[in-house]
Amino acid sequence: MAAVVASAVTGAVGVVGAVCAYAAGKAQAKGVVAGVRLQLDGQRTERLWEADRQASASYLAILNSFRHQAAHAEALFGVPEDQVEVIAPGEDRNHALIKMTQLLSEAYLHETLLKFHISDGAEVDLDPVRNAMGSLYFAVGGYCRERHAGRDGAQEETLTLECSDAFSRAVNAFAESEQRRFSKWPDGR
Repeated sequence: MAAVVASAVTGAVGVVGAVCAYAAGKAQAKGVVAGVRLQLDGQRTERLWEADRQASASYLAILNSFRHQAAHAEALFGVPEDQVEVIAPGEDRNHALIKMTQLLSEAYLHETLLKFHISDGAEVDLDPVRNAMGSLYFAVGGYCRERHAGRDGAQEETLTLECSDAFSRAVNAFAESEQRRFSKWPDGR
């Protein structure tokens, strides 16, 4: 009889052990799944953050190219026609304006891409940059038309310089804002 009771107790202990092992394994599996989900969420957040950062950097690069091209176009129209070849060998004034227009279009495209990539909850105001860029574009165009018509374009040149300064301030403010935004991890750390 004692052997039967001992067998039953041993069997019961084995069953309890198996149930405990099953429960522990199940808890461990849930923990592993939760850990994998957390890791995947972190990787996704990192990829989105990096895409956002790259879109911002590309946008800033285009803005700086536009700024330099606007100054270049202004410089080419600021000198007599026969000196353009000296300043920019192989280039003409119209090409400078065309390139400035292409960069304006590229900037608008990159702005759209940047809006697409901006993380939820991120505060990014692109209006000051867009407005200042448009103002600079039209001011440079007005100056170039005046110079092309043989007039000195003094008023237009003054407006162009003012718009160039406003554009530079807007780009610098945007760059500083983005530096602050990207100096923290998306969760605020």
